[in-house]
Amino acid sequence: MLPKLPDFSLSLEQQFDLHMYQQLVKDLPRDELESLFIEIIRLKMAQENLAKGVIKDCLMKEAA
Repeated sequence: MLPKLPDFSLSLEQQFDLHMYQQLVKDLPRDELESLFIEIIRLKMAQENLAKGVIKDCLMKEAA
């Protein structure tokens, strides 16, 4: 059995923002949606690299 994961639910403000974005993208052409989707993935990867770098730096400082 998998361990219990932390609660990843969205705050009310985040839920509101998500709903607003859902309304904004309804009328976007497919090519714009594809470009936005690729940009989101790129930014998520950059965020992941940043988090890994911060964790690595913290671990290196503790080891020193």
